[in-house]
Amino acid sequence: MRRLIVASGADVDGWVHRTRRSAEFVRSLSPLQAEVITAQALAVAAEPTDLGGEAEMQEAIAIFAGVEPAERHKRLWHMLLEIRQRHYPDIAELDLEQ
Repeated sequence: MRRLIVASGADVDGWVHRTRRSAEFVRSLSPLQAEVITAQALAVAAEPTDLGGEAEMQEAIAIFAGVEPAERHKRLWHMLLEIRQRHYPDIAELDLEQ
């Protein structure tokens, strides 16, 4: 996840801050989903500089190479949503409804 965040041009610390703030908003709509979003943000924040190996980082950069800068946040959001749904299948239906 950190590789994708960095490759999209976002700052890890900024992303974590915005994501945790979003989780607080989501809590009023879905406590379960808010817990998962918070867990995701905390996992990323735990080791903000762990981006894997050079080859992995280059692969992440390549994913965003053909994406317009203005669209990268949206693409990142969709990719992180896919990761969340793989790791937390119980909330996959909740994500799809929103």
